[in-house]
Amino acid sequence: MYYFLKPFVKVDTFYHLPLLLLSSLFLVLVYGSPVLHENIVSQHCDQRYNKTLGNYELHNNILDSAKGYGTQCIEGEAKGKDGISWKTAWSWKDSSTFKSFPHIEYIWDEGQAFYFNNIKSIPFTWDWSYEDVPAPINTGKDDDKKGGKAKEDEPLKATVSFELLTYSLETRQVDFQIRIWFGLFGDVDTLGEEVVGTPTFKHEDGIEWKLYKGANNKLTIFTLVPKDKEEIVSLYHDDALPYYNYLVEHGHIPWDAPKGLFKIRAGSQTYAGSKKQFITHFFSINLEQ
Repeated sequence: MYYFLKPFVKVDTFYHLPLLLLSSLFLVLVYGSPVLHENIVSQHCDQRYNKTLGNYELHNNILDSAKGYGTQCIEGEAKGKDGISWKTAWSWKDSSTFKSFPHIEYIWDEGQAFYFNNIKSIPFTWDWSYEDVPAPINTGKDDDKKGGKAKEDEPLKATVSFELLTYSLETRQVDFQIRIWFGLFGDVDTLGEEVVGTPTFKHEDGIEWKLYKGANNKLTIFTLVPKDKEEIVSLYHDDALPYYNYLVEHGHIPWDAPKGLFKIRAGSQTYAGSKKQFITHFFSINLEQ
């Protein structure tokens, strides 16, 4: 297993240590270059654009309420047997509102089901970065009507989130959303309060994760955020199941109420920023039961 941790020094600069360089070189040798097309105009900019790429669905996923506040485009390609690389380029103004969640969703065979009492591990690899867009974002549309375009110095406000969604085997309703924030930029609301009385989650990545709990209608949302919010995990290769088990062990998810896995998603929740691009150089996941 490996992790790449670094303090949040500057929102548009990431300092890659030898570990990341070696890991990225390994990914290039095995899966080919992780760099996607530089022509931003060729990206897909439709609000609800989605495309199946190998074992994943790629979603642009712009909220209706974001219209007029900026632009966002996306592209991606399958990598090897089980991987994907993709990127989204965007500019949004008004940091008070949530704009989009460009992401990938892991898909499995129709009729196949995964139950947490049978899942042995959820190993995944994620190598990502936030960078400046090298060229203007041209969608061919006028999407900047509300107060003009995003300022050149618009601070980055976004998260990088890996998510597990569960459903009840009794009611067949989606009931829990577990979000792991590998990157937090700006003052982003966790949609809930910090859980007091539950010890921080100390995973083998060396980070202490604080737990927040909120709700969206009948959906309970748990968010795990590094205790030091300046810590960024931009290269992750390990298991997601311990995060779920942590919630069960401390009574936040009932151990006697069987759960099924509804969705696995990975992406960036965006609020504001001027000409930013979120790049997933490589992502792969597997379910073992």
